[in-house]
Amino acid sequence: MLASDVREARERLGTVSVELPVRWLGGQLQTWEQLEALKRTCRERGVKLHMDGARLWESQPFYGRSYADIVPGVVETELQVGPELADIRDADAARAFSRLLTPA
Repeated sequence: MLASDVREARERLGTVSVELPVRWLGGQLQTWEQLEALKRTCRERGVKLHMDGARLWESQPFYGRSYADIVPGVVETELQVGPELADIRDADAARAFSRLLTPA
């Protein structure tokens, strides 16, 4: 999903859901500039942007930015505790995730 996809949509969009990295494309990620353009376009058009939280863990090393840098402009991010966090209780993981998304 790119900013141009949102701009060129034939119908008014209410929400755009982004999975980063995109599994069905072999784990590809948008460039940082493409992600920022998508966030900006969604904001300008009043489209809610949802990001898959489970994939967010995997996108951070690629972007080389903090979670607090990646998430602004995203209306909703869901947290799914999977095998990579198997030793952490759900509530602990949610608190840790929340701290990661809070700018310093």
